[in-house]
Amino acid sequence: FLDGRAPDLEAQAAEPPLNPREMAMPGKAAVVDRIRANPDYIGRFEAAFGTEVFESDDAAYAAFARAIAAFERGPQFATFDSKYDRYLKGEYTLTDQEELGRLLFFSRQFTNCSLCHRLQPAPGYAEETFSNYEFHNIGVPANPLLPGPAGTGLVDRGLMQNPAANDARHDGQFRTPGLRNVAVTAPYMHNGVFAEL
Repeated sequence: FLDGRAPDLEAQAAEPPLNPREMAMPGKAAVVDRIRANPDYIGRFEAAFGTEVFESDDAAYAAFARAIAAFERGPQFATFDSKYDRYLKGEYTLTDQEELGRLLFFSRQFTNCSLCHRLQPAPGYAEETFSNYEFHNIGVPANPLLPGPAGTGLVDRGLMQNPAANDARHDGQFRTPGLRNVAVTAPYMHNGVFAEL
């Protein structure tokens, strides 16, 4: 999550089914019941996590989160086969406009985008996610379309809402998002305040 409340992919995968603003499942048992309703899932869960996996809803739900996290770590989830990746492999020639964009993105003189939106130490590394995964407060405006008292002084606390954060410097900080597929992932910023790039 961009506010840092999940320490790993397993914790992140466990939250959406139970979140009332996302999947709104009433509890872990309801999710496990859905898994049990599919005989193929039962067999696969028992093969991956042991025949005792369904002895408790907590154990089955934890296995569910581990399975999603394993998929998210796998090559099917992050294929790294964009034009940029093919360019790095010498399989694609960037157009003039794409090359200008690449130069601007990595420029330290004009834009400095890659200061935060680069994991690898230098441009041109394979499997770049275009995020350093650090937390920053860049002054994103409140989104008046979100539920709650928008415009009434509501402060978006970001990382400071994480119970593990106890340093005032974390107030309003959010994780730098990756830029893979950014053109098709509107709206933008942690709160969706911008409808387009």
